[in-house]
Amino acid sequence: MKHCPKCSRTYADERLNFCLDDGARLVDDFFNSQSPTMVFQTSELPTEYFQNQTSFQTEMPSIAVLPFANMSADVENEYFCDGLAEELLNALAKIEDLKVAARTSTFSFKDKNLNIGEIGRVLHVNSVLEGSVRKAENRLRIIVQLVNTQDGYQLWSERYDREMKDIFNVQDEITLAVVDALKVKLLSETKSAVLKRSTENTEAYELYLKGCFYRGKGGTESRKKAVEYFQQAIAADPNYAPAYAELSFSYKVLVGSGTLNPQEFSPKVEVMALKALELDDNLAEAHFALASFKQDGWQWQAAERSFKRAVELNPNLARAHVGYAGHLSRVRRHDEAIAEV
Repeated sequence: MKHCPKCSRTYADERLNFCLDDGARLVDDFFNSQSPTMVFQTSELPTEYFQNQTSFQTEMPSIAVLPFANMSADVENEYFCDGLAEELLNALAKIEDLKVAARTSTFSFKDKNLNIGEIGRVLHVNSVLEGSVRKAENRLRIIVQLVNTQDGYQLWSERYDREMKDIFNVQDEITLAVVDALKVKLLSETKSAVLKRSTENTEAYELYLKGCFYRGKGGTESRKKAVEYFQQAIAADPNYAPAYAELSFSYKVLVGSGTLNPQEFSPKVEVMALKALELDDNLAEAHFALASFKQDGWQWQAAERSFKRAVELNPNLARAHVGYAGHLSRVRRHDEAIAEV
């Protein structure tokens, strides 16, 4: 255990050196509160301490993007906060030299009162991006900060006061600022993929974020709502590839659960996935949706090709890895399935 000599906050994570509240150097406690407080001199620290510090600092840059806090008066704007965080996560996930914690992992910390060091330890990441959003009609205030999980210090922070029409520029600015702060090399081809915009239509974008919000909640009713919002997003922008990909997979899940008639909707699963690929052949989520459809149809080789392509395009797309692992297990390649996850 450690505690802050200024604010008395205690920390269970032994790797933290500085208080996440006031930045003061932490003091080591021993065994229980009755023991005298001791402070190590540098020469007294065990060799393993320095080895652990070096290992943590030199490993591949890694990040967890936490759900952004909703500071708006309207609680319904939660979808926008979650969606913005997920869009940033997806953009960063396209960078091969950056390890990005999966959405299912990072969003499990939503509304949990854990400090940055504990989150870093659980997710095995050396940085965390967190923020807040205040949305009033077409005005936005977005505050973000990138924090080093090792010492609690800010690596970068910024406040954006913009209009909704500027949201795509804000996302690009945040993404590039994070990459710069983490000192990740971004080749021109990768940069183009990271900053690629699937739509310039803010109405379609907001509808898509609402669909993703309900998709993430799980459950039949939420999935049905997600389908409605993805359909509306497509109506607002018929060339919005991610909306087709998400609609395809949502249809697939609802067909599998018996909610939708397979004779009517199974063909639509494939049609939506193929439409997404027609619009953007480099969209990993579209290849994943098509792979899932092929797998359900026992088209093993076609499914494997699509799963592999999804993982190749986005090595950090967790559900593609999980889906591919499930496919490998189905065809009795269990060792490969285990390695995939």
